[in-house]
Amino acid sequence: MDKITVIVKDQEENESIVVAKLNDLEDNDIPFFKRVEYIEVEGKTIFPNIDLLFEDEADGKVYKLVSPVNDKRFNL
Repeated sequence: MDKITVIVKDQEENESIVVAKLNDLEDNDIPFFKRVEYIEVEGKTIFPNIDLLFEDEADGKVYKLVSPVNDKRFNL
């Protein structure tokens, strides 16, 4: 599985750069946001719900994927 850096936005419209783990789907026609298995925010693994939103059960924050980061300094 690949890890990439992505921009997420929380329900208060604050943007953050986090790590996303992509699943091993071979179909490159599938958009990246549908391939995200989970994101890592402040050391916590957060899985998507059916709406492809990521809710941290500990603090209730909800994250939405915005885009992958195209800056090579952030790619893993």
